[in-house]
Amino acid sequence: DRNHPSIAFWGLMNETTEGIPFSPGIEEQDVVSLAMKLNRLAKLEDPTRITLVSGVTPAVAEHADLDVPQFWSGWFEGTLDDYGKALDQRHETDPSFMGGSYGASSQIGRHTSGPRPMDFSETYQCLLHESYLKQGEARSSWYAGACAWTAFDFGSNREDRATNPLPYVNQKGLFDAHRNPKDVVYLYKSYWTDSPAFVYIVSKTWSERTGARGAESSIQVYSNCPKVELYLNGASQGVSDKREGFVWQVRLREGDNPLRAVGMDSGDIAVSTDELTVTYRNE
Repeated sequence: DRNHPSIAFWGLMNETTEGIPFSPGIEEQDVVSLAMKLNRLAKLEDPTRITLVSGVTPAVAEHADLDVPQFWSGWFEGTLDDYGKALDQRHETDPSFMGGSYGASSQIGRHTSGPRPMDFSETYQCLLHESYLKQGEARSSWYAGACAWTAFDFGSNREDRATNPLPYVNQKGLFDAHRNPKDVVYLYKSYWTDSPAFVYIVSKTWSERTGARGAESSIQVYSNCPKVELYLNGASQGVSDKREGFVWQVRLREGDNPLRAVGMDSGDIAVSTDELTVTYRNE
């Protein structure tokens, strides 16, 4: 429930010392003093929860319980698989730790059959988050988790964001600035909820697609059900289970293509459905 969030820890500051060169009259000691003040306040108001910082200098980090590392593999640098390598490298010196920010920017309604870094598509944002979730879970015996950046799109006056699809907006949110959910929200819902049962055909904002006649198209479904069966134009495309991931390769006919996904429980009883009509046009 977005109106009743669960608080796990208190974040004191993020990347604050990176702004010092652009803030005349501000020195590192000023940030240290602020971190000390915020940490004292957090402990006074809520002594039961930890405090953390990220993207700050060691002098600042001393005044929080945790200094969490950021990971941007597959977005600002490297490849998606580099995330797991970075976790393993950190694990060599820190047996059990929590990661900080990770994510990818996206514009609601922007999709592609060939996702790539910096394309601002929901498609690539989902691909990155799915990869990070899988790599993190594979190391869950010692990796405490990470902090998806961020909950909501927000305004940012950085000059390098002037050319974003929404100028001067950080678009890494799981929701847009108006609190509308992006596709990636349903990915996390499929991982982190058991009930109520749901299925979600990806994506409600990608109902018009183009491609070569007879070419295969990928249809993905997010669900917390153990099994999902997909129907295309009334014909079953088969049942997939959660271990394999809910993805089907299908051939869309020119014109309208009704899709129906049926989520089933462990007894193969239908417990949830979703529908979407995709209009396909031959190139």
